[in-house]
Amino acid sequence: MNRFLNGLLDRRAQRLVQFVLPDLPDRGRILDLGSGTGHNALQLTNCISLDILEADVVDIHCVGPGPILFDGHILPFEPAAFSAVIVLFVLQYVPDPVSLLSEIRRVTHGRVLIVQSTYASPIGRCWLRTWEFLSGRLAFDITRRLRLIAATQNALRPVQYFTRQSFERVCQSAGFRIVATRRFDRFSWLISRDLYVLEASQPCH
Repeated sequence: MNRFLNGLLDRRAQRLVQFVLPDLPDRGRILDLGSGTGHNALQLTNCISLDILEADVVDIHCVGPGPILFDGHILPFEPAAFSAVIVLFVLQYVPDPVSLLSEIRRVTHGRVLIVQSTYASPIGRCWLRTWEFLSGRLAFDITRRLRLIAATQNALRPVQYFTRQSFERVCQSAGFRIVATRRFDRFSWLISRDLYVLEASQPCH
């Protein structure tokens, strides 16, 4: 069963990494923020020769070296330490996404790549809540019971859900402008999953 679950996580990571790869820089260091099980960072390491650092609020890694832990507010890195930051299906778990995005802006001198789910209707929001339960809380409990991960603290509890418009406002409030968007996939007409390519719209003090 562990091999099966690892295979699923590997395939998902391969797809995500191939999707964001064209927008990654060819030099510098990359931060995988909200790195989770470590599969995304491992796939990145297999695809590019840049240094990949992982950061998360809890250590649930089962492959790779694991994350640098932080408190969810202040990233333990120097200003402009990274040439890119990737944030894959993370911001729904963050109580104050504007504050965290502002901190991300502080530690990068390049682009920020965010893959995020949004909904377009009340029915879509209900479906998104259901999907987040299945892929977050329930998936965490299953992998913990199967001892694929050792963590006991479940950080995969969404605190908010975004429409495309509300997500764009969050990015703008944090001092970013969206320079490109690309559709990752569409679960249905209810939910959209997209890549947002962000650049700082104002200097970080």
